[in-house]
Amino acid sequence: MPVSTFSIVNSTYFKGGVYYSLSYYGASSVFLDDANTVSARPYHLLMAKLGVNVSVKS
Repeated sequence: MPVSTFSIVNSTYFKGGVYYSLSYYGASSVFLDDANTVSARPYHLLMAKLGVNVSVKS
């Protein structure tokens, strides 16, 4: 498990069904073995999504 993590998310919806969503996740280094001799580097993830919600009448 990472010693520290950080996460932030923002979603915004506009008239007409347009929306966007942004999220960020960061984690400190994490040990990969039981002896704590091998560790992975810290990492960061960024996700962005843009879309339009539409209604379909049948």
